[in-house]
Formats: sequence, structure tokens, C-alpha cells
Amino acid sequence: MPPQQPKVEVRFAGAGGPGANESCENDGGSGVGSKADDDKSKDKSKDKAKDKTKEKAKDSSKDKSKDKSKDKSKDKNKDKNKDKESGSGSGSGSGSGSGSGSGSGSGGGKSGGGGGGGSSGGGGSGSNGPSANNGTLPGGGGSGGGAGGGGLQKTFPTPAGTENLSAARTISGSFDGQMKLFDRVPSTCSGGEGGQADAAFILEDGATLSNAIIGGGAGEGVQCAGSCTLVNVWWDKVCEDAATFRQTGGTSTVRGGGARGASDKVFQHNGGGMVEVIDFYAQNVGQLYRSCGNCKTQVARQSSFKNIYVDGGKTIVHVNGNLGDKATIDGACILGGGTVCKNSKGVEGGGEPGDAPDDPNVCSATNVQTSGC
Repeated sequence: MPPQQPKVEVRFAGAGGPGANESCENDGGSGVGSKADDDKSKDKSKDKAKDKTKEKAKDSSKDKSKDKSKDKSKDKNKDKNKDKESGSGSGSGSGSGSGSGSGSGSGGGKSGGGGGGGSSGGGGSGSNGPSANNGTLPGGGGSGGGAGGGGLQKTFPTPAGTENLSAARTISGSFDGQMKLFDRVPSTCSGGEGGQADAAFILEDGATLSNAIIGGGAGEGVQCAGSCTLVNVWWDKVCEDAATFRQTGGTSTVRGGGARGASDKVFQHNGGGMVEVIDFYAQNVGQLYRSCGNCKTQVARQSSFKNIYVDGGKTIVHVNGNLGDKATIDGACILGGGTVCKNSKGVEGGGEPGDAPDDPNVCSATNVQTSGC
């Protein structure tokens, strides 16, 4: 048995003084490390940690810089796109026989202003303007509209062209005459009562005729088989009737336009429902409106007149009170001494209607001037 190794006791003079000694066993190969070596090792570890922290900070800064650059680039591209899309434009247009107006549009760099609108409806339509080239140029304005139908006009328009009709033209939807003169050739104006075949236009129920001039060769002008709308329609010389309304009900509207040279009637109401006339000019006419006095089938009819101007007319509104007719006039200039409201006793199936006393409950007129207008 080998001899037992003695314990080695090492004494350190420490703060604890004598008796504060620690003992350790010698393992035969390892020495005891000094405190200085431990401190150096700790310092190296700290330095490495600091270096890693600095590198991470640098990398983080680089990443942030890259992100900021990307964001700025995206924002710039967005702004450029917005500039390209922000073009705007305006357009204006006016039409003969109508009020003038202007329209504008923006957005997308694509749409310009629309066509001008009439002062009281019926303005012509116009196309969109060209698109914006870039963010600094506005989109182009829309083209001016065609002839509109709003507002009372007292000057007969000059035709933009002439179209001769060998037969009546039937309209089922909307027809814009573009201010052309439409006449029947050969003439159907015989000087007596005619029918639909003698007309320039036949309008089916719900149809609209706009921006047209009717020539004197059309014996019956316009025939409305149902409710219809006439916008900015002019009759250069009325033969028998300018327009005849045959609807069984509903409302037919005349807006704008004018008629002259009607020895008999401008508007003949043979059907039922309502006829309203707005912003209309008449010159040298027999009667502006007549509710049929002796039609085969008689009904109560309504009529309304707003902002009309009659220069030389014998009778403005002629109705049949005994059949239940009602008429209102609101805003009119009547020159030449014509009768504003005339009441008759209508008959059915032929014969001549009789006279009847005036009755404000049958035909009422307000804001009517007979001079200075």
C-alpha cells in the first residue's frame, strides 16, 4: 500500500485574519489559478460582448436606413401616380334656343367637363375631354353641347340643314333633330283637317323629339299617339296644327321652342290626360291651345302653361268647362289684345260647340301681362 500523501495547507493573509484559511486537495495535475488571470478572462469576454453589440447596432441601423429609403421611394411613386391621376377639366357649351351652361369633371386624369346645360333644362350634351398627360397638366374640357331646350327664346333659329320627308317619320324613343329643318315633300298642307299620315313626325307613347324645326309643308306637324315630350321644337309656319295630342292619359310636355303663322291652332288636345307648355313663344296665331270641342269621344282634359309669350294671338287657351276641363296659366306676356281664357260648351261626335260664360274655376290666369313685356 503506497504511502498516504499529506494534505497541503495553504495560508493566505486575508481580510479575515488568522483562522480564515481555506484548504483544498491537490489533484496531482492542476494548479491553482490566480485572480489576475480570472480578471483578464472576464475583460476579454466583456470586450467580445461589446463588439457583438456594436455589430448588431450597426446592422440594425443599416436595416432601418434601407427601410426608410424603401418607404421614401414608395411614397414618391405614390405621389407621382396621384399627380398623374389628378387631372381635371371643364367644358362649356350653348345651344340655339336654349340657355347656356358649363360642366366640369375631375379625377383619374381622364374625364373633362361635360356639356353645358340649359338654363331651365334641356341643355345639350358634350363629350369628355382628353386625359391629363401628367401631374402638371389638367385634363381637357368637354366639348360644348348641342342645341338645348331650356329658357324662353323669342328669336326663330336658323336651320342647320334641311331634310325632306316623303312620309311621316315614326319615333319610338328619342330623336335629336340637331336643329335641322324637316319638311314634307311633296307638301301635305291642303288647307283642311288632315291626319297622322300628313305629319312630319309621329311620336309613340313615351317618345321625345328635340331640337327640330318643322317646315310649312307638313300639314299636321307632329302627332303624338301617346304621352310625348317636345323639347326645343320650332314650327316655322304652321299649316293646320303644330302638334296634336292623342294620349288616353298621362302628361305630354312642350318645353321651349315656338311657332308662328298658325291661322288655326298651335296645340290640339284630342286625347285625355294633361298637356303642359313651358317657355314657349308664339307669333301671329289663331289659338295657342284648344281642347277638342266636338271629338267622337269626349273626356275631361287638363292643361298648364308657364312662362309663355304670345305676340299676336286671337285666343290663348280654349277649353270645355261643361266636360270638366281645367286650365291654368302662370306667367305670360300676351300682346295684341287676344282672349286669355275662353270657355265653350263642348259636344260629342260632331257639330259645333256652344258658347259658355267665362269661369275662373275652369281657366285661371295669374301673372299675366298684356303690355310692357
